Amino acid sequence: MQSKEFSPQRYRPDYMVLAPDDASAHQASGCEYRSAMVDALNCALEIFCFHSEATIDQVIANGLYPIADAMYVNRIVIYRHVEVDGEARLKQLYRWVRAEGGLATASIDLLPNTPAIAGWLKTLRQDLCVSQRLSDMSDEEAAFMNVFGIKSVLMAPIFTLGEFWGCVIFQDHVNERLFYDDCMDLTRSFAYLCANAIIRAEMVQETAEKNELNRVIFNAAPVGLTMFDENRNFVNCNEAVLKMYDVSKTYYMTHFFELSPEYQPDGMKSSEKLLDIMKLVIEGEKQTMEWMHRSFDGEPIPCEITMTRILHKGKYFGLGYVYDLRRIKKMEENIKWL
Repeated sequence: MQSKEFSPQRYRPDYMVLAPDDASAHQASGCEYRSAMVDALNCALEIFCFHSEATIDQVIANGLYPIADAMYVNRIVIYRHVEVDGEARLKQLYRWVRAEGGLATASIDLLPNTPAIAGWLKTLRQDLCVSQRLSDMSDEEAAFMNVFGIKSVLMAPIFTLGEFWGCVIFQDHVNERLFYDDCMDLTRSFAYLCANAIIRAEMVQETAEKNELNRVIFNAAPVGLTMFDENRNFVNCNEAVLKMYDVSKTYYMTHFFELSPEYQPDGMKSSEKLLDIMKLVIEGEKQTMEWMHRSFDGEPIPCEITMTRILHKGKYFGLGYVYDLRRIKKMEENIKWL
């Protein structure tokens, strides 16, 4: 799918003609409100699902615009459940502020462990929403909300694989009101959409980091390493083997058999013998043998090769570990003359 530019205005639905701080905007009927919510959900879904080339911050920032417009809220904050010193806490991940044009710096990293917040958290962990306006709150709850200028709030819990993941908090800083109960399913869909985007981004990042770690380990191995597939095609190698033969990776992968003499010391043709051994390895036989290689300049390189197979994503690959025996062979020759 063709990528789209990130312009919050283009995702704002036509029905949003009144600013969220206009009290008359909240006189819309429940039916109109739900219709707007459905449109916003579809709009946000498109943003969250079809912009994999963007950063997660861009996706979150732009995906929250239609949601905020439909719900007439000034701020949306995404929290994740964490354990701190054995206590359940809420950690702020993203904070969307209309007045600041999108994502803003976190106002508070961890919500304080107060009785009011503990009460909200308990309700959320029971998979229930919290919908309150300032005039209905307890003195302690109102005191906390006044610090941030919040007049009305809706907290939607998020569960993944049966575990409490966190919540999304929708805030109105202008009007005291209650959110429509019959639209809670759509509100929770908004929350899950945000969480799903974050979780997917974390998985991609984790996979990328693991791949990078595997690449570093692969290249840092002190012995030469060559990888081939089920069709006995060479697919990868590490830096150590390239240094051994003093060639580039491209040359090594495309001229592998030229880095061995035509015949091995036992009289067998190098290419035929090696292909037969590679076939046995893919079939599950571990092989260890001595092998005569030669450098790009023609210098003989006696080696010991150990081959084994691995299973990756349903396919077998062969790994060939090459030990350069030149130093050992030279030591053996020196010992003969002692």
